Amino acid sequence: MTAPLKRIFTTRAYELFERDFRNRIVRENKRYHELETSMIEFGWLDQFPLYATTNGKGILKIVDGHRRLTIAKKLGIVVKYTIGPNIPIWRLQVSDDQWTMEDFLNYYVKAGNENYIKVKNYRERSGIGLSNCIQLLGSVQTKASGGCDTTMIENFKKGEFVLGNPAHAEEVAMLVAYFNEVCSFSFSTNRSFVTAISKILHTGIDTNILKQKMKRFKTRMEKQPSLMHYVQNIEDVYNLGNRKPSNITFEVKQLGK
Repeated sequence: MTAPLKRIFTTRAYELFERDFRNRIVRENKRYHELETSMIEFGWLDQFPLYATTNGKGILKIVDGHRRLTIAKKLGIVVKYTIGPNIPIWRLQVSDDQWTMEDFLNYYVKAGNENYIKVKNYRERSGIGLSNCIQLLGSVQTKASGGCDTTMIENFKKGEFVLGNPAHAEEVAMLVAYFNEVCSFSFSTNRSFVTAISKILHTGIDTNILKQKMKRFKTRMEKQPSLMHYVQNIEDVYNLGNRKPSNITFEVKQLGK
């Protein structure tokens, strides 16, 4: 925890604490059972107190420690907690139980953040993975790496994610749906394949020809180990029967410069 800890209090009055509705749901997964085993043996360790903030009405709102409180209540053991100012959840991500991008998405969706709601809706409609959705809908399109840049990831965690070009994201989603439904590509939502489609669109490729070639020569498309392998595979299929081949791979590489 990055916040300087104050005095550690102890209690068995579990009703003193109020769950933050935005926080991730406590699930009895592997991490839960590992923590439960540890707490049975050692109790609640001083090094990891629950962090709460007061609501001014005698109730403590949990900022970090929902799972530990759930287990403590189940086992009937003492809760160790500290009280401090309301700290953004992303500042507390220094333990061995890091939040995933999915956790952050759900947190800000519950808080009513419209940008995050649109990311969630887009993902549910398209079937595209969250990392790709953030990349496609973000205000900055990464060119060289094929993934979200560090700034975009940090902004997403902080609740500062801003939508960029939704038209491009919708075009990618349309092609992904076509390749899944018409071409039956098992890898249509693969992260590298989706990124390849996104980058190829930035070259100005004719999407109608692309769809026709993919449908006609779909057996030539195969699952690939990386982004650029997908780009090359798509170029090979796109150029089948063309008198003047397109150098799609070269153009994608130029985008990264």
